[in-house]
Amino acid sequence: MCNACLPTPSTTAAEAFAGELLETLNRGALALMISIGHRTGLFDALSDLPPADCDTIAAHAGLDNVTLEGRDLSDFGVTAEQDAFQLITAFDAIHDQAAPQSVLNGVYRSLSPGGSFLMQDIRASSHLENNLGHPIAPLLYTLSTMHCMTVSLAQGGAGLGTMWGEELATDMLQQAGFDEVRVERLAHDFQNNFYVARKVPGTVEAH
Repeated sequence: MCNACLPTPSTTAAEAFAGELLETLNRGALALMISIGHRTGLFDALSDLPPADCDTIAAHAGLDNVTLEGRDLSDFGVTAEQDAFQLITAFDAIHDQAAPQSVLNGVYRSLSPGGSFLMQDIRASSHLENNLGHPIAPLLYTLSTMHCMTVSLAQGGAGLGTMWGEELATDMLQQAGFDEVRVERLAHDFQNNFYVARKVPGTVEAH
């Protein structure tokens, strides 16, 4: 099995980051979530609603401190607001994008100095031969070709797919400008990596 799939989570580092994250949010940080995250109440709200605009969905979910915006992020690398957010998250979303590198570039641009980007994505290697021992590799490659890769290619995009892998993900984060990138794992979760990237104060955009 590939090193990216071995059960070697760093609970100490993960817990330390979780503490920093809570402290940041409790200070009233301005945060951006790319895609719809879990446990926000949005899924329940959507199931009860006919097609609705973003403001209606947020109101129905009781989220009075959230603004929802539907937009194409293909040009996010150049249109993102500079130094706007202290925290940005993306849950299982980057590999679906038509222009994933542009999105990551925009994430870096949008973060204020010292801000953090938390990206959850599938735990695998970028190299097929390294995934032979992955317990659900056949399922993940199927999902990739039938949905994730196709969604991107249909827009003329990069087509990264579900199994873009840890090596490529780390490289793309570094290309976006992140000098500090950690890969965290949870003991109960063999399927996901949690990439923690920080915008170091005083650094210059790499793009």
